[in-house]
Amino acid sequence: MNYLFFRTKLLPLGCFSIEQIGEYVPDYDRNSITRWVKKGYLMKLRRGQYAFHESAQDEDFALMVAGQMVQPSYLSLHYALTHYNMIPTPDEQQFTSVTTQKPAVYENALGVYSYRSIAPHLYFGYQPYSLPNGRTFMLATPEKALLDTLYLHPDYATESGIKELKLNDEFMASQLNQNRLFEYLARWRSPALSTRVRTLLKHYD
Repeated sequence: MNYLFFRTKLLPLGCFSIEQIGEYVPDYDRNSITRWVKKGYLMKLRRGQYAFHESAQDEDFALMVAGQMVQPSYLSLHYALTHYNMIPTPDEQQFTSVTTQKPAVYENALGVYSYRSIAPHLYFGYQPYSLPNGRTFMLATPEKALLDTLYLHPDYATESGIKELKLNDEFMASQLNQNRLFEYLARWRSPALSTRVRTLLKHYD
């Protein structure tokens, strides 16, 4: 299998699965894939999913990969809170996403990707963001990221736990859209989450 032909076919996809390789290059050789990974031409993102190492030179590539490795998914939780400057940037930041698939964690050359699972009726509250390379990634709104975090992390159920989250006082006072927050909360139909939200808002009142 010719590498240049393979690259021409697959590079525009960004990251790609074994199934996609079979669609674009029907006569591909699995041994060649293994060899190109060892040579550094390809990086293995997770089992059966790859990207070209040269793509990683684009600093935004890792964001696009988050949504492609597990579908459907959107970036949320602590990554989104950091993106909106709602919490301090951690020393070791992960790409944290929400999905309707099984929870999973993948570590590759681009970073650590963590996926938390929610019910299909809670899969909303995200929007596409355009990247300079023409691709997009899905990111939770600030309000949805906050609710996802409170819902999926019971350690933030108390006021002391909420303090540990270290939310930005200025953002909470002037930028948080409370109408949207309560609109989203109503769709959850979760008394436990409602209690956590009331505790949070009381703390930042």
